[in-house]
Amino acid sequence: MPDLILIKRMKYNDIAQANDIHEACRLYAVEVYGQEVINAFPPIPSMVLDCILAGCPEAQTHLEVYIDYRVKPLPRANDQ
Repeated sequence: MPDLILIKRMKYNDIAQANDIHEACRLYAVEVYGQEVINAFPPIPSMVLDCILAGCPEAQTHLEVYIDYRVKPLPRANDQ
């Protein structure tokens, strides 16, 4: 039987406490916007980090990404 791997979703409020905040922002951006979007717009994880360092709430970060890239977050499983 294969080992069970638990994957913890990266939460916006946990990024600042992560050991590697750049990787945490990348993981968060991939989870929120999808890998294809991050491949198309590589600066999005850096924008997320900038917003976190500026103290922006998560909704404001989504708005900033939308203003610059016209990309909305993916619908969450519990939102459907």
